[in-house]
Amino acid sequence: MAKEIMIQRPDDALLSAMSDGAFHAVRCDSRSGWLAQRLKSIGSSDAAAVMGRSPYMSEIDLWEKKRSSEISESEENEDMRRGHASEPLLLSLYSVETGHGVLWGDGIVLRSKRMPFMSATLDGIGVDPSTGEPYIIEVKSISRKGDDWTEDSVPVHYYLQVLHQLSVTGWKKAVLLARFCRTECGGDSAYERCYHFDRADLEKEISSLEKVEEKFWNECVVGGIRPAVRVPEV
Repeated sequence: MAKEIMIQRPDDALLSAMSDGAFHAVRCDSRSGWLAQRLKSIGSSDAAAVMGRSPYMSEIDLWEKKRSSEISESEENEDMRRGHASEPLLLSLYSVETGHGVLWGDGIVLRSKRMPFMSATLDGIGVDPSTGEPYIIEVKSISRKGDDWTEDSVPVHYYLQVLHQLSVTGWKKAVLLARFCRTECGGDSAYERCYHFDRADLEKEISSLEKVEEKFWNECVVGGIRPAVRVPEV
């Protein structure tokens, strides 16, 4: 009988060893606690808004959210519920197919020590069996695929999310595992794509993102300066 793969959350000792001094972990016992932690920093899903590239939130929206002491949460839609429920299943399947160890990052906020205003909650943490090194696994459950998904490229807001995660963790690699659901495929069979990111190729982009996020945090969030309205190019 095949061994059942159960995706577990990492304990504090393992997270500390994996951090190599780059971050410290905050374990949240509730979603409200996790949301409260996110108010204290720029999370990976906030990175695109800081850069003015988010389809869901503007810089001003993010600024108002970070300046507020109130915990607010967008209403969870069906796509969000399905995506969250599928995470441990897709991580389990990835572990079975690759032979890599996989841990679930749900409810754990990683705070950068070098850039304390940056944090990340990882969907998954992979462990390369040949080197023992950890790497990022970001899981996306896609119900409506746009033209910005190709065989070798992902939407820019997801790309910025991965760059942010690489900055926080200091790790060398990241994988974005995208599952294109049956709803996207017209009720036919679903399919997956796996996108790989190597930190060595992305240092310039990571540094640029860090500078913009640092300015946004220090000037806008801490300093209280409202971000300027972005004027679209014509």
